[in-house]
Amino acid sequence: MWRRVQSRNEVIGAGWVVKAMVICFFVGASCAGYLWQKSQVHELGTEIRSLERELDRLEKGNEVLRQQYSVLSSPQELDRRVDQFGLDLRSPAPEQILRIRGDGAGSEVSMARSYGQSTGRLGRRD
Repeated sequence: MWRRVQSRNEVIGAGWVVKAMVICFFVGASCAGYLWQKSQVHELGTEIRSLERELDRLEKGNEVLRQQYSVLSSPQELDRRVDQFGLDLRSPAPEQILRIRGDGAGSEVSMARSYGQSTGRLGRRD
């Protein structure tokens, strides 16, 4: 009789051990998955913060470049640079200006200069 009870306890004990191991495996796997996801979220947060800092730096750089462009393209600065480099630039004569009329489907190009004039350099008057 003692053997029968003892063998029943061993079978029950082995089943409980297997069940406990399976439960421990799933709990352990769940914890590992949770920690992996948490580390991924942390890494992505760090990457987003660094990219936002880079974006702010580039936006500030763009603003500085826009200001420099507006200063360099101002008429006063362009006139100063023309004088500085000794370029002999003048405004074009009215007959040297090409006018483009864009009034719809049949846009035409009209030339203000007459056909008999020479087509020399537009910026110089000789």
